[in-house]
Amino acid sequence: MRFLINDIKTTAASLSRVPGFVLTTVFTLSLTLGVLLAAFSLNHLLLFKALPYPDAQKLILMEQELQEGDRKFSGSQYFVAQKLMYQKQKSLDSMALVFRDNAILASLRDKPLTEISYVTPEYFDLLGVPVVIGRGFTEQENIDNNKPSALISEYLWRTQYGKDANILGQSITLGEQQYKVVGVVASSFAEPSNFADDANSQIWLPWDFHGQDEESWNYVYSATSAIGKLAPTSSIAQVTAEFNTLVDPIFQQNGRVGKAKHQAIVAQFQDFQVAIIGDNKYIGLLVLLGAGVLLLIACANIVNLFFSRAAQRQRALVIQATLGAKLKHLFFDIWLESLLLSTASMIIGLIIAGWSIELLRSVASHALPRLSELSLDLTAVAFAGVLTLTLSLIFSVITLKLINHKQLISQLQSSGKGTGAQVNAKVRNALVGSQICLATLLLLVTSLVMSNALNVLNHPLGFEDENLYNLKLDIGEGYPEDEAKMQLSRDLLAQLQKINGVSNISRASNPPIRRGSNNTGLFNNDSVKLGHFSFVTIDDNYFNTVGLKVLAGRGYNQQDIRDDSETIILSKAAATKVIAGTGDGNGKIEDIIGKVVYSAGGDIWTVIGVVDNVYNPYNHEKTQGAMMYFSSSRTNFIIRMQDGNALTKTQIINLLDEHFAEVKVWQFTSISDIHEQLVYQKKLTLWLSLVLGLFALLLAAVGIYGVISYNSQMRRYELGIRMSLGAKSKRILLEFIGESFAPIAAGFGFSLLLAVILYSFAQQHINQWLSFDWVMVSSCLLALIAIALAACYFPAKKIIASDPIKALRNE
Repeated sequence: MRFLINDIKTTAASLSRVPGFVLTTVFTLSLTLGVLLAAFSLNHLLLFKALPYPDAQKLILMEQELQEGDRKFSGSQYFVAQKLMYQKQKSLDSMALVFRDNAILASLRDKPLTEISYVTPEYFDLLGVPVVIGRGFTEQENIDNNKPSALISEYLWRTQYGKDANILGQSITLGEQQYKVVGVVASSFAEPSNFADDANSQIWLPWDFHGQDEESWNYVYSATSAIGKLAPTSSIAQVTAEFNTLVDPIFQQNGRVGKAKHQAIVAQFQDFQVAIIGDNKYIGLLVLLGAGVLLLIACANIVNLFFSRAAQRQRALVIQATLGAKLKHLFFDIWLESLLLSTASMIIGLIIAGWSIELLRSVASHALPRLSELSLDLTAVAFAGVLTLTLSLIFSVITLKLINHKQLISQLQSSGKGTGAQVNAKVRNALVGSQICLATLLLLVTSLVMSNALNVLNHPLGFEDENLYNLKLDIGEGYPEDEAKMQLSRDLLAQLQKINGVSNISRASNPPIRRGSNNTGLFNNDSVKLGHFSFVTIDDNYFNTVGLKVLAGRGYNQQDIRDDSETIILSKAAATKVIAGTGDGNGKIEDIIGKVVYSAGGDIWTVIGVVDNVYNPYNHEKTQGAMMYFSSSRTNFIIRMQDGNALTKTQIINLLDEHFAEVKVWQFTSISDIHEQLVYQKKLTLWLSLVLGLFALLLAAVGIYGVISYNSQMRRYELGIRMSLGAKSKRILLEFIGESFAPIAAGFGFSLLLAVILYSFAQQHINQWLSFDWVMVSSCLLALIAIALAACYFPAKKIIASDPIKALRNE
């Protein structure tokens, strides 16, 4: 042990005399290792780490989809089907129903809109929900007991109730219903991300109070789901078969009328972890691949540094060999130096990885699942240790390849001539080619990802979102009659128009873009489905307020709104699909005006207009801009402000307090903020890809420059002779660049071949994250070529610009 400590001290002292080598090596390696460890931790979490729930491997997500021939429609669930399975299933140990919604917490002064989960008691056992005080739901809160109990989150308890130890038994008011608090859910609870896309639940209520129609087959909901726990002898296939046998016959008898009798409801059950992670595993793998490529580029750079270091240490190694040192002794000295550098890099890399993980958790908490669980655990530390040892061995073995032990002693007698170790030209070319290949591959991938992100970020919405606001109001239970609601809607509209700076105002069921959608199908007279479209109910001023151009026919008028006329307006994309389905006309959108279409329930609608498409980043891949608009009058408003005027929630609250004390603000947000939320993941992806690409360029530039610089130094004697004999500097420079660029060109070619193979694979799995753009790809390749040429030019220029006599004398 004493000898080992002495060896470590000696090696550390030796390294202290070459601070430039140490700093460059540690900086390059620690930065890339930090990124790699963060990417490793992310992938370990997404792909391998068990969910933090009891018997997680037995949990399944239970949803349904509509099947119509070869087509399937997923994402929306029937309450009646979920409840039927819950009450009559026999192949599960346990099953819990979940419905996500929000409600106004009226018992607080500022009446915030709060995220609610309506659940059955099994939810708390299946997910092992930890409580700080109190209890979860029991049989007292089971279906049809209508017991008004509630659990609140620890965050809500701490921020709004001051961690009141007497919170149990107190009442909270949601809307106009009071609930008694029976427990506080601990902040350590990791709510499944498929139940918390936008925000975590703050209150949990019994299933009975969700307020939706759970007996009708005419309504579907995207925010409801179910969790099941497989019995010891059950499988997902068995549970699926039980659901289909139990539910679909009843669905066929009661669920489908009119134009959609040929539909069937089928189970869409899957492993809970698979359902939570989804396609996000490919994002994690893409990040890991990028980090791995960066590490390989960095290692190529460091290998070149070790080559230079070996050349510096050659004479010391000769002396050691003369004194009887065996090859294994020389290897140990080299490995110890490499190990110290790798260990220092790994320690700093772990710190960088920790910072990267915290940054990722803060900026992408709702962009990727399970990020609240992401951390540097023992697995990551063990991986770091193995990687440290592996890298130190690799660097040592490569360095040792430069040393011919049999020639070391004879070199001592050579008076110093030729004692410098020289790297074989094939090795130098391999280093350059590999760096270019890896950097090109990484740049091509990042360019595809960046192109896709930029396509979404720069895509016109179809309307101007600046100065446009969405306002949803909660009118309570004071207006049970339709006429009273209509009058309230008109009164609200009149008062909102009086706000200073309001340019235009409209009533609509939803904003023009949002997360989620209401959907329905359209059919022709022969019951052939024309398409499945998103829809919004609007008034006569909607298109003027939003700024959508009517392309054919007309918009709604006040008479349509009063009569609630059975008319429909289509977007251009929807009109094109309907025309193609009906076969009427010559394909012009004007031909659709006056045509009749049918709903699934047999309702007849007449098309009166066609408007411009709206680009909704949330579902454009699915809808391609196809939308429908129905006439209606609502208490939800779209407000356009004049330039230079902003609308605030305080203004709305003050107006309501003065004129409509019983009406509360349900939701208030600008359309620009909604758009920012919808494209946030793409923006995050863009910046991540940009950083990876720039880092790859930087590492490649440094690495190529280092190898070419080493090559030029090794050839300075040759170049000095040629210049002394009268060779033109320009010719020598061009020949040197041409020779140096040969491995670069080979690296480019090989990387393009790999890129074609990988792109074919990527189109099948992560196509939604990639877009091919010649301009972007060409720009990245040209940037890399320019950097490679510069790295070839400057080292040679430095030698050629010097006095050839000095080059000969130095040799």
